[in-house]
Amino acid sequence: IDPCLFTIVDGDMVAVVSTHVDDYIVATNDENWYKQFFAAFSAKFKITDLGVLDHILGMGVDWAPDCTSVTISQAKTIKELAEKYGLTDCKPAQTPMEKDLQLQPADEITESIPYRSLIGALLWVARASRPDIMFSVIYLSRFSNCYSETHFKAAKRVLRYLVTTIDRKLTFNQTPSNQPLQVVMYCDSDWASDKNDRRSFSGSVVYI
Repeated sequence: IDPCLFTIVDGDMVAVVSTHVDDYIVATNDENWYKQFFAAFSAKFKITDLGVLDHILGMGVDWAPDCTSVTISQAKTIKELAEKYGLTDCKPAQTPMEKDLQLQPADEITESIPYRSLIGALLWVARASRPDIMFSVIYLSRFSNCYSETHFKAAKRVLRYLVTTIDRKLTFNQTPSNQPLQVVMYCDSDWASDKNDRRSFSGSVVYI
């Protein structure tokens, strides 16, 4: 289930409420509005105010002292995945995927291999704080119905890469008030590069 986002704007007051099952993030520039919201919400539901956000859904959240930047990390999640798949002391991997990797669909699924489980976990990490593995995970997810030990080995390489680069974090910096927020997007595709069905792979990147 994807998080739901609600935004309220009233003059200079801005409030954002993000929900995911029973986890909520509330952000606002109006302390009085927050107090009223919390009182009204707690009157309907049993809730706990955990204070300033420092973790959510397996992600660590670190704020700069002056709150001009916020950093997201998933080191804890990566460590747990490494332990689960026996890769705590694995051989380092400097890239998430071999160059020019071209996997073939397996004739039969090897049910004993937890391939789908690993791919799902890697997708969560990629979407939250590690876009550098997104291409590799999306490519490997195409074999979710036709995988073998070869595909599982390639998925574990992505995890080995995460273990090797576990200290990498995603930081969002506040845009100075005198500068406009710039959003730039690039997209491209490689023509008929898939050797299995000659389909093209498209991709995009957004800079904020």
